[in-house]
Amino acid sequence: YFSANDGTTGEELWAYNSINGTTWQVIDLKPIGGYIGDIHVHEGHVYFAGEDNWDGKELWRLVFSKDVSFV
Repeated sequence: YFSANDGTTGEELWAYNSINGTTWQVIDLKPIGGYIGDIHVHEGHVYFAGEDNWDGKELWRLVFSKDVSFV
């Protein structure tokens, strides 16, 4: 998992699968001008700082079922 800016959606959370070489945007928290801070994996979850249009900068958790929520 890493943060990247594709020039369209701003800085967002991305993932890379080293087995098949695919890369994809995990979520678009804030269309146009997103923010993703430190990213950490702990006990099967990805935690990261992210900013959306409603709550500002918050701690978020990605569960490997692909559900994303702020904590």
